[in-house]
Amino acid sequence: LVAARAPLRFDRPDARPARVEVARRLGYVLVALDGGARLAAFRLPALAPLAGFPAQGAANAHTVLVDEERARAWVGGSQRYAVVDLINPGRTTSFQMPAGGGTGRLWSMIHDPVHDRIFFIDRFNFLYAVRASDLGPAPESPGPNLFTIHGDLVQDPRTGNLFVLGWRNLSTYTWLVNYRTLARINRRMPEMGDNAV
Repeated sequence: LVAARAPLRFDRPDARPARVEVARRLGYVLVALDGGARLAAFRLPALAPLAGFPAQGAANAHTVLVDEERARAWVGGSQRYAVVDLINPGRTTSFQMPAGGGTGRLWSMIHDPVHDRIFFIDRFNFLYAVRASDLGPAPESPGPNLFTIHGDLVQDPRTGNLFVLGWRNLSTYTWLVNYRTLARINRRMPEMGDNAV
C-alpha cells in the first residue's frame, strides 16, 4: 500500500480545477483552472509545482490536449483557446475561436500528427482544424455546419476520418466527417442506449 498524499492546493481560492491531463514524456500532470483561466503543472511522481506555472490558459476551460512532440498543451475554453509551451510557459499564446464558427464553447480536441492537425469542435455545430506545427488555421477550417450539438470527437486511425458524437440523446446526430474537407460523409449510425454509437 502507498500512503495517500495531501490534496494539491492552488494559490487562488477560486482556482476551480476543471480538467486533468498527463504529459507522459515530460513527466508532468497538467490541471486546467477555470478560475483565473490558467494551466497548472506538477512534476511526477512527487507532484512538485513547476516554475513558471500556473500559465495563461482559457476561460471556462473544458479540455486539455498534450502535443508531446512539441512540448505544448492546448487548453480549450469559451470562445478562446491557449497553446502553452510546457518548457517555457512564458511563450504561451491565446487565440480567438476561428472565424465563421458558432457561439458555443470549445468542447473537445484531438491531435492528428500524421496530417499536422489539431481538430476541435465547439459545443454547437462547427468542426475546426489548426496546423499543429505553426498554429495557423488549416485552409479547410471551419468545416460546414453539422447542425447538431456536439458531445465528443474521435478519429479513425485507418482512414483519418472523424466521428463527431452528438450530445446524449437520440435527437442529436453522430456524423462521420472527411478529415480533408471537414464535410460530413452520409452514413446511417446505429443507435444504442441514449445515444448513437
